Amino acid sequence: MLMTATFLKHFDSIADPRIERCKKHNLLEIILLAISAVMSGSEGWEDIENFGHLKLDWLRQYRPFKAGIPRHDTIARVICRLKADEIEIAKLIVKQKADYILALKGHHSGLQGELEAWWHKCWLIKVG
Repeated sequence: MLMTATFLKHFDSIADPRIERCKKHNLLEIILLAISAVMSGSEGWEDIENFGHLKLDWLRQYRPFKAGIPRHDTIARVICRLKADEIEIAKLIVKQKADYILALKGHHSGLQGELEAWWHKCWLIKVG
C-alpha cells in the first residue's frame, strides 16, 4: 500500500483526547498504524500491535515512531476515545483510499466490510 503525505494530512484535524502526560505515542502514528494494519487484514487490537512490530521499518517511512509500537490496549483506548464526528471523516477517507487500492488490485471484496466492522467494533467496545 502506498501511503502519501497528502493522505496522512487528512487526519491532522483529529483532536487527541489524551491528557498531555499520557501522550507517549503520537496520535497520527497510532492512526496510521491502525489503518495500515486493518487494511492489511488485522482483525483486532492485538493483531494491530503485532502488525506494527512486524512492519515497523515500513511504518517509519511515513512517521518516526520514536516511542516504538504502542501496546494493543493503548491502541484500543486511544482509537475508541476519538470523537464520533472526526471518526466519520476518517472512515470516509479510509473508504475512498481502500476503494482505490482495491480497484488497482482488481478485486473489491472484503476490505470495505472489514473496515466498517472494525470501526463498528471500536464503538461497541466504547459504548458497551
